[in-house]
Parts: sequence; structure tokens; C-alpha cells
Amino acid sequence: METGEFHWQDGWYFKRMPEGGVRMRKREASREDAPIVLEVIVDADSWCSIVSHVTAGGEAQSWPVVRALHRGM
Repeated sequence: METGEFHWQDGWYFKRMPEGGVRMRKREASREDAPIVLEVIVDADSWCSIVSHVTAGGEAQSWPVVRALHRGM
């Protein structure tokens, strides 16, 4: 596991990248030395859209708040 990675469960790891995107990795097992079977980087605006869309208020209501939190404003 890299510094700054969050291990959710079942080999899924998340990490905020320097430019603000979020990298998602799936490993064969929940071990840091297990082979990576999938890696996706979601750009910052898309990540904020995903997170705000699944909130109780929905994307239209929470987009500015999520974006500000993600960007550290």
C-alpha cells in the first residue's frame, strides 16, 4: 500500500492524486503486495460529481460543497 492510500475492503484502494483526481485500484487480495488487476484515475471534477450525486441532497444541491471540500477551499 502506498502512503496516502485508503483501503476500503476486498482489495480496493483509493488515493487522491496531486492534481486532485482520485486513483482507484483493485488488487487480487487485500495485501499490499498482491497484483493490481484494475486501475482507474477519475479526474477531480468527475470525482466531485460522483460524490455529490450520491449524497442525500443530490448533485444540484451539494456540488459546490463537495467541490470546495475536495479542493481544500
